[in-house]
Amino acid sequence: MKSDMKSDALRIEKSFWTHELSSHLGIGKSTLNKWSRELEKQGYIFLKDDSDKRAFTEHDAIALRKMKEYLSNKMSLIDAAKAVTASYKRKIDSEVEGERAIVAINEKKQETRSDIRYLKELSELKEAVTEQGAVIHDLVQLNQELIKRLDEQEIRNRERDEIRDRNLVNLAREIQETRQLQIAAVEESENSKKKWWKFWG
Repeated sequence: MKSDMKSDALRIEKSFWTHELSSHLGIGKSTLNKWSRELEKQGYIFLKDDSDKRAFTEHDAIALRKMKEYLSNKMSLIDAAKAVTASYKRKIDSEVEGERAIVAINEKKQETRSDIRYLKELSELKEAVTEQGAVIHDLVQLNQELIKRLDEQEIRNRERDEIRDRNLVNLAREIQETRQLQIAAVEESENSKKKWWKFWG
């Protein structure tokens, strides 16, 4: 039976850290801490972790909303704290409350650690994506440079081939012209001999 009571308490209660509750109430964290200290002076008891940090429950949230209402109606901080303490004070002396506080705070710590781990993994993922993007950028630039070099090499090869072809054509023409000159010279020599023999004949 006692174990069932503990389970029910754990399911019902929810804890908040200072920044969460201050945001919920629409006040600053320093204001919430100021109100909490005044409530403690009047005998109100908050749950705390091993580091003496307050973990506010839904019960505390209701009490603090009431305190905000009192203060908005021009009640002094001390009087508002006394009124809230008189109406909402509770005794935390049972095993259920003690274990509830420990479990609720540990759950908050676990959530915080999970959030930190998630943010770390997200940061590492962003860094990996950034590095990968840089690598892809470098590869694209390298590919463009290779294409440029291949185009330039192709142009040089084409120009070299054109020069070689022109040289071959010129060489063939020179050979042909030389042969024609040689043939003409031989024919002229033969004609000269014939004329000479005719003259002496």
